[in-house]
Amino acid sequence: MQVRQVPFASELYHQLCDLRNRELRLPLGLVLNSKDLEGEEEQIHFGIFEDNHPIACMILVPQDDDKLKMRQVCVAKANQGSGLGKNLLLAAEAFAKEQGFSQLYCHARETAYNFYRNSGYIQVGEKFEEVGIPHYFMLKSLRVS
Repeated sequence: MQVRQVPFASELYHQLCDLRNRELRLPLGLVLNSKDLEGEEEQIHFGIFEDNHPIACMILVPQDDDKLKMRQVCVAKANQGSGLGKNLLLAAEAFAKEQGFSQLYCHARETAYNFYRNSGYIQVGEKFEEVGIPHYFMLKSLRVS
């Protein structure tokens, strides 16, 4: 399935917000709200759709001329383990390289640590808490050795 860039504030964007809320926020007893969405008009949104319904998403945020942050990465529970997460990572890395970024990073939930590590990301620093759960700063250099 193809990863598609989604325009901010479009109908597809709002569907991705619903997916993020359902998969990332509600299980933690949180609800995605307008404060969580502040600044997203400046961010790059991607989704994977099946029959016009979102089943995976991520957001990319330029940090400076060199680094791109990946956030809000999720795959619908029914589609986990099907390779969609890997498709998102590959799309993020390709986009980053095309745009001239040399590093891609994320704050990985502890439950996703091995997924990122197995995809070539390295842990930087110690475990920390974000949205009430453990996370790791994971980084991948996109420079060709």
